[in-house]
This record gives sequence, C-alpha cells and structure tokens, in this order.
Amino acid sequence: MSKNTYVMLIAIMTACGGLLFGYDVGVISGALLFLGKKFSLTDQGQEVVTSAVLVGSFLGALGAGWYTRRFGGRSANMLAGAIFVVGAFASAASGSAETLTMSRLLVGIGIGITAVAAPLYVAEIAPPDRRGMMITLYQLFITIGIMVSYIVDLASAPHWRVMFGLGAVPGVVLAVGMSFMPSSPRWLASRGRMAEAKKVLDRTLEPALAESALRDIQADLDSQKSQSHWWLAFRSRAARRALVITTTLAVFQQLIGINAIIYYAPRIFQKAGFVDEKAALWATLVVGLVNVVATFITIGMVDKTGRRKLLIWGLAGMVTSLGILGIAFKQFDNSDNQKTSQQASAATATTTAATPAASTFADVASPKDLPSTPEGSESLAWLTLVCVIVYIACFAFSMGPLVWVLIGEMFPLQARCTGNAIACGGNYFANFIVGATFLSMLTAFGASNTFLLFASMAMFALLFVLFFLPETAGRTLEEIERDLGEPSSSGHVRTS
Repeated sequence: MSKNTYVMLIAIMTACGGLLFGYDVGVISGALLFLGKKFSLTDQGQEVVTSAVLVGSFLGALGAGWYTRRFGGRSANMLAGAIFVVGAFASAASGSAETLTMSRLLVGIGIGITAVAAPLYVAEIAPPDRRGMMITLYQLFITIGIMVSYIVDLASAPHWRVMFGLGAVPGVVLAVGMSFMPSSPRWLASRGRMAEAKKVLDRTLEPALAESALRDIQADLDSQKSQSHWWLAFRSRAARRALVITTTLAVFQQLIGINAIIYYAPRIFQKAGFVDEKAALWATLVVGLVNVVATFITIGMVDKTGRRKLLIWGLAGMVTSLGILGIAFKQFDNSDNQKTSQQASAATATTTAATPAASTFADVASPKDLPSTPEGSESLAWLTLVCVIVYIACFAFSMGPLVWVLIGEMFPLQARCTGNAIACGGNYFANFIVGATFLSMLTAFGASNTFLLFASMAMFALLFVLFFLPETAGRTLEEIERDLGEPSSSGHVRTS
C-alpha cells in the first residue's frame, strides 16, 4: 500500500467520527415527530431530549482532553465509537422519556470525545501539504451523516427505534476500524516510544520529511520537559494565542446561527411553496445535498487557497445572505401583521373567526407554529429560499470544516489535547445556548431581528479572521507553533 493510500485510509476511518455527529443531528428531527406522541412530550420535553446530546458533547469534549493526552487519539476514537454504540442501542430500547434523555446524554459524550480526538489525531499524522484536506473529511462526513439520517427518517418512519438503532453502525465502524490504525507519532514520542514514532512517520512521509519531522518533535518535547503540569503549557505565547483564536472561532461557528437555520429550513421551504409536509421533507434533502457538495469545495481548495481566504469568502457570503434573509422576514412579518389586522377585524363580526397572534412570532413554540406565506409574497419567499441555500453553502466551505482544521493544527504539542478540549467545549456550549434561546429570541425580537443578529455575529467573525487569524496552510505543526510564538506576529498577521 502506497503512503498516500495509507494516509487517506487513516483520514477516512477517523472521519467516521463525523458520521456519528451528523447522523444524530439529522435523525432526531425525524424521530421527534413520533417521540412526542409515544412519550406525551411537551415542546419543553422535546427540547430536553434534543439538548441532552449537546450537554453530553460538552462534557465529553472536556474529558477528552485528559484522555487523549494520556492514551492517545487512536484510543480516544475507539472509546467514542464504543460509547456511541451503547448510547444508540439504549436510545432505541428506551421505555420512557427519562431513559431516552440519559441515553442521548451518553451519545453526546461519544460525540464530544471524537470531536476532540478526530481532528487532533489526523493533524498529528497527516503530511503538511494535505493536512487541511484530510481534517476537512471530518466535516464532510458530518454532512454525509446528516444526509443519511434524512434518508433513514423518510424510509423508516414511523419506527423511531429503528432510526436510533441504526446509529450504532457508524459507531461500530469507528471503534473497530480505529483498532487497525496506528497511534500518532507525536503521542508515541511524548510517551518515550521514539522507535514506534519513527516507524509511523516512515509509513506516512517521504524519508527526508520523516527524519525532519522526528527531529522537530524531539526538539519540541525537549523544550517542554520543564512543564510538569498541562496548564503550564499555556504559559507560552503560542499556546495562548492558539487558544484565543480557536475558541473564538469555535464559538462564532454557533453564534452565526447554523443550527437555527437548519432547524427551520423545512418551514422556510413551505413558505417557498412546498406546502405539503412530504414535499417539504424532500426539499430539506436539497439542503443536505448542498451541504455535502459545498464541503467538497473546501477539500479541493483548503491546502492550495488557504484557510484565511476561504473563511473570508464564506463569512462575507453569510453576512450578505443573513442580512437579506432578515429583510425578507421583515416583509413576512409586515405581511402577516396586515393579515392579522384583517382577521382581527373579522373576529369582531363573528365569534367563529380564528385569528393568529398580533405578533407573527409572539406565540411560536415549535416550527409548525410559524405563519404560512401570505398571498402575493411568492417572489419574496423564493428569495428567502435562495438565501438559505447560499448561507448553508457558504458555511459548508468555510466555517463548517475550517474551524475543525484550525483546532486540530494550531496548538503546541503539550497544549494540544487540552486546547482542543477547551475549544470544542466552547463550541458545544455555544451550540447549547443558541438552541436553548432561539425560540425565546424569536418571541422577543421577531424573526427579522434574530437573523440580523446572526448576520452581525458573522460580521464580527469576519473582522476577527481579517485581523487575528494567521495563514497556516502548508506549514508543519512545529512551524505554526513558532509563528504563533513570535512577538512581532501580533502586529502583522501572516496571510500566506
């Protein structure tokens, strides 16, 4: 087996961790249609069942730092796969809402562990000129997992136990597949197993690059021998800058509203003319397809074009599409308010008249409560549809995959496991906050202002990238560490 084939096999196998996350994100949306009836779940109960995964992911990500540092990324991914299998089967066998919530908490722990371990493991084992592409496979597999879950939801409805149970498949693939993969050379070297580290480097790099990489790893370890505790690693300028940059971008990835947009995508499609529920579900597959296809843009360009340019292009597109989406929803709000006034007037003449709330989103409790498209707003609805597709496409080739790439590659060796855990933990915490407050924001601010708020968050993220993110493409992990540690780099961001 050639070096290129072997390295790609490692990357693909590790990316199966993304399948875990993607499948669960998608499958719960279909399962909730039947769980509410089975367990008599209120809207709040459904939110608890859904958010249990995010809580588990946050806890799993924080714990993954210690575990990965102690036992390595290979072992951490195997553990994540095993936990996900147990959680998937437990979810499928749940006899109560409480059991299902705890089972999904377990699933979240597995997702959180692999979110830390997978990008870190690939970053440490990939050649510098293909590292971005290989880590991006993790995000690609997330989008594929979402697509697969949509298909499973359509094919297996109303059998929600089947939906959850099939989630064990990617968990088995990850746990078993990783058992045949090597440990990362940097982790082996940190445990004093230099001969094994050299053997792995020889399998993945050309001889000259392998020798150079081993010397850099050894020099990095020698420079950090005085740091007996993990937190001492953050005394270095490089580690602190990496922590600030990656955690900020990880939080922004959620604050720009990706999960909220995806959550309401089916209803937005209904506004665009897909009034039948089945048609709306099929239209949602279009979103999943766009997500997958756009991620391939990153795979082909991330190591040639660079991280900064793709992030700048993507965020600019998201600011534009979210801004237009906010204006479009403002028109929907105004149209519905006019319709509401007319219905309210009719209600004074007949007690049988049914009138909506005075504010379009005043009583929104779930997506089904969003108003339908008024007559005469068809062109505006299609504009909304286009904006959603553009937004998702821009996210899929920029903030979606590249945040994971940067988290995997920016930290110095001794701070890598803990730094990854903190950044991923910040991501899942922000994910939880957005998910828990989105409906409240709709009620308090309306849809238009909510999406304009997301647009402003995307603008802040764009400014952060422009002024604080150095280019890391084509650099070894040790070179990135040296760049981040240079005092002069604070006044000049490396852009190429």
